This record gives sequence, C-alpha cells and structure tokens, in this order.
Amino acid sequence: MNETSYRRSLFRSLGFRLAVTVGGVLGVGLSLFLYFSMAHHEHALLAIKREEANLLSDTIKNSLTHSMLQGAAGRGAIHDVIIDIGKRDELEGVRIYDAVGRIQYSSDPTELGRTVAKDTESCRQCHTSSEELRPRAYTDRSRFFYTPAKEGRMGHRVLGVINPIYNEKEKNCTACHEDQTVLGILDVVVSLQRLDDDIVFHRRTLAISGILGVGLMIGVVALLIHHFVHHPVTTLLDGTRKVGLLNLDYRIPERRRDELGRLAGAFNEMTAQLAEAQEEIRDFAEQLEQKVAEKTAELEKAQVQMLRSEKMAAIGQMAAGVAHEINNPLTGVITFAHLLKKTIPEEGRQREDLDTIIHEAERCSRIVRGLLEFARGGEIVRKQLDINDMLDRTLCLMKYQPKFGTVEINRQYAEDLPEIEADQDQVQQVFVNLIANATEAMGGEGRLSLSTRTVDDVNGHGFGIRVEVIDSGPGIAEADLVRIFDPFFSTKETGEGTGLGLSVTYRIVENHGGRIAVSSKVGAGTRFAVYLPVRMRPEGRNRARPD
Repeated sequence: MNETSYRRSLFRSLGFRLAVTVGGVLGVGLSLFLYFSMAHHEHALLAIKREEANLLSDTIKNSLTHSMLQGAAGRGAIHDVIIDIGKRDELEGVRIYDAVGRIQYSSDPTELGRTVAKDTESCRQCHTSSEELRPRAYTDRSRFFYTPAKEGRMGHRVLGVINPIYNEKEKNCTACHEDQTVLGILDVVVSLQRLDDDIVFHRRTLAISGILGVGLMIGVVALLIHHFVHHPVTTLLDGTRKVGLLNLDYRIPERRRDELGRLAGAFNEMTAQLAEAQEEIRDFAEQLEQKVAEKTAELEKAQVQMLRSEKMAAIGQMAAGVAHEINNPLTGVITFAHLLKKTIPEEGRQREDLDTIIHEAERCSRIVRGLLEFARGGEIVRKQLDINDMLDRTLCLMKYQPKFGTVEINRQYAEDLPEIEADQDQVQQVFVNLIANATEAMGGEGRLSLSTRTVDDVNGHGFGIRVEVIDSGPGIAEADLVRIFDPFFSTKETGEGTGLGLSVTYRIVENHGGRIAVSSKVGAGTRFAVYLPVRMRPEGRNRARPD
C-alpha cells in the first residue's frame, strides 16, 4: 500500500472519524464552557470594579463634606484633596461640576472653569433634556466609555461614576443654597486598562489551555479508540481476509470480554463451522466422485452387456440358419471321405490328403454344433443341485485328460452351501469349459483353485452362491478381457478352439438368472466368478454382469 492509499484509508477509518467526532464535540463543548465562563468572570470583575468605583466616589464625597461646609475658606482644601487623589494610577480624573455644569474642581488644572454640555458623556446619565435633571439610582451612576487617542496612543476603556451632591438640610446647606436641589456633581473616572489587559491575558491563557486541552483529549481519545476499537477491528478485518483466502485454521485471539471480544469469539466459531462444512463438502465431493465413478462403471458394464446380448442374439439367429444349411453337407463330406479312405492304400499322399479333409470337416462340424448350442441355448430342466458335489464330479471327469498334467487342485468349499434349482448338465458344462480353459492356459502345470460361498443377492433373485475358478496361468491382456465372452473370439492358436466355449458359458449362466465376472492380470493368472441364485424369481433381473 502506497502512502496516498494509506492516508486515504486512515482518513476513512472508523477510529479517525470517532477521534475527530469526539474531539470536535469536546472542542465545541469546552469552547462554549470557556466562553460563558470568561463572560461570567468578566461580568463579575466589572461589577466589582463598579462597586469599588462607587465606594471610592462616596469616600471622596464624604471626605470633602467638611471643607464644602466652610464655604470660601474650604475651597483650597477641596482643591488640594482632589489633586492628591487624582495622582493615583488607577484614576483618570476627579472633577466637581456646579449646578450649571461648570468644572469647579479637577485633578487636571487645565479643565477648571470649563462648562460641560449636558449631552456629554459625564452629563448624559442624569439629563434627559437640556433643562430636566432627574435623580439616578445607585447602580445607574456608573458608565463605561473609551478615552480619546492621544499622541499616537490608542484610547482605552474607563469607568466613570457620577455622584450628585444634594442640598441636605441636615448639613445646613440650605442657608446658602435655598433654591437648589443639586449643588453639584462629583465625577470620578477610573481607568480599566489594567483590568482589560488582565482580561485579554486570561482570555489568551484560557484559549491556549483550551486548545492544548482539546488536543490532549483528542490524542487520548485517539489512543483509546486505537486500542479498544481500531486494533480489534483491524484484527477482525485481517481474519476476514484470511478466511476469504480459505485459511480456515486461522483464529482471532480472544483477549477481551466486551462486544468486540464476543464478536471475535463468534468469528472463530463461524470459522470453525466453515472448516467443518468445508471438510464435509470435501468428503461429500469425494464420495460423490467415487459414486459417480462406480455408477459410470456400472453403466459402461451394462452398456457392454446390452451390446453383447444384442450381438449374441443376432449371431444366434444367424448361426441357427447357417448351421442347418451347413450341417447336412458336412455330414455327407465326412461320410464319403471315410468311404473313399477305405479304397485307398494306407501309404500314399492321397490318404494323407483324405485325413486332412476328414479332420477339417470334423472341425467344421464341431463349430456347427457349437453354433447350434449357442443359438438354441437348450431347454432348462431345473432340479436341486449340490454345487460342491457337482464340482468334484467335474474334476473326476477331467483329471485323466492330458491337459491336467501336474496341475495342483485346491478346493475351498463352504460347508453350509445350499442347493440351487438349476439344470445339472448345463451348469456342469459351464464349469467344464472354465476348468478346461484354465488347465489349457497353465499348460498342464500350475495351481487351480475352486472355492464356493454364499452371497446375499444375485441379480435381484435373492440368496445365492458364488463359485470362483482361479488359475495361475499367464493371464489375459486388458484389451482382450472385454471381448472374451464374444462369439468366435479366442486367444488360442488358430485351429485349437472355436471361440464359442465362453459365449455358451455366458448364455447358460444368464439363462439361470446369474452373472459371470472375470478379472485377470498378465503374469498373475485369471479369476472367473460365477453367481447363481438359489431360486430364480420371475420378477428378478435376468441378466449377467461382468465385474
């Protein structure tokens, strides 16, 4: 993330917005507090200053009463007192007006004798018109105004207090001033420059302190938000990204007990559930894939079986017609060849040629008989059949043939094997073909294993048996394995087989409601498994399925 993106994400973050919002609220609140606090403080200071000025004015007025009662003799004393008082730093000026507004006494000697108009700042408090004079309350005697600028210096604020000097009988003033209600006005002007400087200083101090305080509070709030909000939220976001990348083993540390801590716990629980769901989906997918593969294999086998059945049906129909047409001429050829052989001397090339004709004709006859057996399938005469006993009788019939040689026979029969309803001759023909093929494949040497056991179901016909014929021969190539039940297909040398033995075997097993399966590996032998039901049901699946 570059610096611009980082700043943009920082400004858009929840922590930054919370810090700014809280800091703004605190800043506005503190500013309002400081504003009203300063206003109240200034108002209180001005009230105190006004009270002090009024008290000072009354003090000056009372201190001059004795001198005023002395008449002309006391004028000098009044003047000296006002001059001395006017020397104080906080006083801008002290003056006494007579009834017509003439300055009789002043701390500034240049003002003496000057008449002040009634609309000036010092007279406006008591005069509403040029002639009317009205008494003012104690709190109304003061006024605030600014002094004019002098010699490049700006004017400053002052507080003026007007204190009327009334004609009081108790003080024996009526003797000289019978017709006068107000003898004069004492005007005291107090400077507020120092107070204003202090107020400005305090304002600046409070403003700086407020800004620093708000900044400090924003910093503290930002740290708290970073610790309690930003860091946990960032951890949750990182966890969400990792879970989005399917890292379902990631867990957020649960160190808090607040809402974010509970959210982290809920996130971990959700992640664990997602991991379990993903594992279940993976297992389901594997099982589904396996089931699809199994069903696909079954469909392929069913398709092969269907094609084989259709092929066999077509070949059977064709073979039945061809066999009938060929069988009679072949019989005639063989018969006349034998008759002709008797008329020819035993030694000579013609006799050898006749033997060849007879041999090949007999082979054609065997093929024709095989075709007829394959086409007709034979009528099934069902009887109770003991498979173990039938296998032993079949071995007894074949063990003296040269094909057996030194083949080792291994029997593994189930003792509780039930009898089945089947055609004994046809079922025996099945195992004669299988055992003969096994011994021929081993070349008279090797091991032949026969085993029987029960199975729960055979092609929907219910309880049945399974017979396995296993040889230790060279095995069958995978390319030939799918064709071994096809008519006229043989792995033997030309002239050594008709290629109909396994086709007839397949048809017999199928007609008995069973199925036959084969598995083989080159160099490791071949295994044939024959499944036959104990009793064939009419509603069962009358079909055979190779494994």
